[in-house]
Amino acid sequence: MTAHVDRIASAWLIRRFIDPAADFKFVDPTVYEPHENELRFDMLKAEYTHIGSACTFEVLLDTLGPHGDPGLKAIAEIVHDIDCKDELFGRAETVDVARVLDELYVGHRSDEARLDHGGAFFESLYWMLQHEESFDD
Repeated sequence: MTAHVDRIASAWLIRRFIDPAADFKFVDPTVYEPHENELRFDMLKAEYTHIGSACTFEVLLDTLGPHGDPGLKAIAEIVHDIDCKDELFGRAETVDVARVLDELYVGHRSDEARLDHGGAFFESLYWMLQHEESFDD
């Protein structure tokens, strides 16, 4: 498994808003049998993964995450467009976020490092999007 935008953002969402003590494993989904109380995301046979045109982050946010948060909605749109490559939402930030994540993938080869550094990036992005009206003044 290699952590890219949807897995990184989903892991950040889980740790930040759903289960701060969540522990993540990186396994081969074709042979791994989950233990009791383990939930899988963004992989084959996962409990939480793409549904229809929605990426995993969108599915997690819709089913488990806080609702009505404009910062999370914006991140969901950005993650969707990067992951699904369909430019459905066309947010201005998407190109720059994709560029930062591309550099993160090159600079951090392990999935654990990508989750750590990507999580810090998504936390900063969330803060920025929560306060973007103040930047427009």
